[in-house]
Amino acid sequence: MEWIFNDSGFGAENETSLVPQLVSLPLRDVIMKVNGTIILLLALAGIPNNILNILTFSKLDINFTIKISFVFLSSVDLCSSVNFAFLAMILLDMSRVVELPVDLQNAQRLAVPVMFSLSALGSWDTACISLERCCCVVFPTKVRNIFTRKITIALLAGMLLVQTTTLTINMASIQLIVNNTLMNERPKLLVSSSIVDTIFVSLILGVSTIPSLICFATITASTIFLAVSLKKRNKWLNTMHVLPDEVIDKNKKLVRTVVAMATIHIACSLPAVFLILTFLTCHHLNPLDKKNEHLSHVLATVVIIFQALSGMVNILIYFQTNAQFHQSLQNLLCLASANT
Repeated sequence: MEWIFNDSGFGAENETSLVPQLVSLPLRDVIMKVNGTIILLLALAGIPNNILNILTFSKLDINFTIKISFVFLSSVDLCSSVNFAFLAMILLDMSRVVELPVDLQNAQRLAVPVMFSLSALGSWDTACISLERCCCVVFPTKVRNIFTRKITIALLAGMLLVQTTTLTINMASIQLIVNNTLMNERPKLLVSSSIVDTIFVSLILGVSTIPSLICFATITASTIFLAVSLKKRNKWLNTMHVLPDEVIDKNKKLVRTVVAMATIHIACSLPAVFLILTFLTCHHLNPLDKKNEHLSHVLATVVIIFQALSGMVNILIYFQTNAQFHQSLQNLLCLASANT
């Protein structure tokens, strides 16, 4: 998507430079330097955090459907962190903080679709987790028959297949070449397809963005419902004398974890939702319009910061709200320390 990061490089005059911009190039570069550094730090922190999440959840003695959902979410966040680190390097290169051996600004054609697809996967998984907890409140005796292993795996695998297919189609429409004709300039990665934007926008909007918005609405409604129902649900569980106290306690902690995780997801998704809705409803802010290009760069970096933050802080939520995760993570870290 050209409105994310598109520039001609160091000291070059391009079409954008001839069009009056809502945000000046020097101001854009300053903001991108700061935001690019923040994104890189968050991404680098998110990589080990999500590896620990995957290892810890894999060892937890919890319901299989919940375990696989949290492992899947942590895996998506891990991939997102790697992708954000790559995008951060493009940002820092564009704003002249670093100079990569090859000008990779057009590599956004690869990284940005991945970012949208991973965001859709994370939103889908979070929505499934929230809905599963809501079913525990509404249908406490039937929830295991609703969210079975097969259904959970099918839901996650289905969305993964959709996003993978979308990425494959998008990548197949892109031809990247390295232009090295000018000896006094570094090589530059170029896009040689004239229909990339049409395919890109239609695929990303229809298959990634719209499902993400639907999932966002679902997560918001589910979280409100869970937060309001938490006290009532706890009272109901206390009346179920057939359930051991430790089972009741586990359910309470799991609901708190889901509510906290979903709340962070909602808060960190708000900038992206606001930006998407603004672009869809305000035609004078068309992101493909050259005069809005620098502004789009700035807004995109803000969105990425919040998305990178969402994937990085989940481990803190799990650690603070779930004693079982807390203990398992401590055991894992102690084991790793003893082996070294």
